[in-house]
Amino acid sequence: MTKFSQTLSDIIKNKKTPVYAVAKKCGIDRSHLSRALTGERKLSPEAFDRLAETLELTPSEDRKLRLFYVAENFGDHRYGKYVDFINKLSRLDEAFAHVKETKNGIRISLDFEGNILTFSDPLETANALGYVVKKELTENNERSRIYTNLPSKIIFPILRKSTEKLPSGFDFRHLIAISNEKEYDLDVIFNIVRFMDYGCITRYYNAPSSPEEHIDLLYPYYVITREFTFLISVDFERSFIVRNEEFADENAEAFIEKEKNTKKYVNIYDDVLDCKENCKEIHSLGFDTLMTFGTFCATLYMSEDMWEQIAKSDLPGREYLIKSTYEYYQTFGKAFKNISYVYTKESIDEFVRTGIVKNIPIEYAVPLTPENREKVLAKFKKAAMHDNFRVVKDGYLGSIKNVSIEVYKNETGDSQKHLTFFSETENAPTHYLGNVGCNIDEQNTIEDFLEFTRYFLVSGACYNSKESLDIIDDAIEKCKGMK
Repeated sequence: MTKFSQTLSDIIKNKKTPVYAVAKKCGIDRSHLSRALTGERKLSPEAFDRLAETLELTPSEDRKLRLFYVAENFGDHRYGKYVDFINKLSRLDEAFAHVKETKNGIRISLDFEGNILTFSDPLETANALGYVVKKELTENNERSRIYTNLPSKIIFPILRKSTEKLPSGFDFRHLIAISNEKEYDLDVIFNIVRFMDYGCITRYYNAPSSPEEHIDLLYPYYVITREFTFLISVDFERSFIVRNEEFADENAEAFIEKEKNTKKYVNIYDDVLDCKENCKEIHSLGFDTLMTFGTFCATLYMSEDMWEQIAKSDLPGREYLIKSTYEYYQTFGKAFKNISYVYTKESIDEFVRTGIVKNIPIEYAVPLTPENREKVLAKFKKAAMHDNFRVVKDGYLGSIKNVSIEVYKNETGDSQKHLTFFSETENAPTHYLGNVGCNIDEQNTIEDFLEFTRYFLVSGACYNSKESLDIIDDAIEKCKGMK
């Protein structure tokens, strides 16, 4: 028996309730539950959640049982990786407030003979790489160019340490070298979002993961700048730099040609309206299930007169924007048969307190009135009673009130999934549809994230359905009291 099955068996015995009665009450097949008690079968997250609620556990029993269930069925390390990933997203603003040059700096000078410099030591290679990147960012300024296929966990820290502010015209292109481990995909996504927040909007592509498949361009790993072409062996034991602008330009052309024929990993949008147009195309593909995770979203439940109320009087094209935005969210809401909401209590409290509609830039809109906040929450509650809705408890996942993750999925025909990240930005801190938003179509990564959310819902990090709806009721009462 496993820790989970043993703990569950002991709890049921202590309750002195027959197994068949427990199975009937929570809607689980009796033989399935019996075999789960011996460790022969596993329970789905949904079945386990019904069982845990049926057993009327003490807080101590509930925590212990959920801990063992997640560890056994999803894995401690894997689960922790996702929690860490989301926590990192919530701290983007903190991370970039402390970006400084490395204290040690780059202690190296490049002495070329015939415009070629060779290295046979990993440390020398790493130092030379830092030197080349820093030189490109500081000396070429607005004309900086870096094209590379180095893994993101190598290239991104070097970029961040090279300068406190990236040049606005920086041309950065990345053919991502992804390992075969699913968990590494999270690091790729986070680095993309984090680097975008650093002020660089760029292109990201999913390159072949094996070094041998890179060989057709130059070397397993390469960095191409305006002045240099830096070639690096897969083990970092051997590398060489060619200082020749004409050679670098030729390689840059070869890189762009390869980029054109490489599957795009992420689409990035730096404008609210562009992102909205892209979302229309996504919805037209036939997705029927939506999972939204993070900050509370009011827009699906706003009537046309509410859009009229929040739109600033001097907004260019005001009437058109009101009508088109209202119609967009009406269409959006009708596109999905199944919707799951996982919202933080912090973001719900903030909506009640401020009335800010985060999907809309602050320069476009004023907050909703308390009366309209109450109406939005009432409409949301009516919808949430029929959908899967949970509120994240305080203390879990740090502060993700300004991060939103949406996953679209179709349940019929060919399996297809799509994921969108939104995060607050420096130039628009009170909305998350600014210049940090990216769309991901890497199916395995999305499926893995969806699997995580199923286990997150039953991990003890969320209030149950009734408790979550009670929180919405309390929020509605608070709005009434503000009149």
